[in-house]
Amino acid sequence: MNEMTMNSMQTSNTAAPAPSQDGNILTAEIRTKVRDILRSNEQDGSVYKLVLADLEIPLLETVMRFTRNNQSEAARILGLSRGTLRKKLKQYFGSCYITYK
Repeated sequence: MNEMTMNSMQTSNTAAPAPSQDGNILTAEIRTKVRDILRSNEQDGSVYKLVLADLEIPLLETVMRFTRNNQSEAARILGLSRGTLRKKLKQYFGSCYITYK
């Protein structure tokens, strides 16, 4: 994983956010993360990438576990092409999920 991804995976020192007005805890978590980044010195144009990594990493890990690393099935579940899934897996995990025949 690259340094930006590792930094984005660190948890903030703030208390766990309460659910947003619509009751969505994930939305509240994302808002808290964005505020934390904006208050920090990480405002170098990478806010979107940092937040996206925080969302995509656990999403990809969970779906890959669920499909027992079946990339075609994971891509179908996620609504991605297999090529896009492979690109994202390589971006966040290196060759961990990439198999060669």
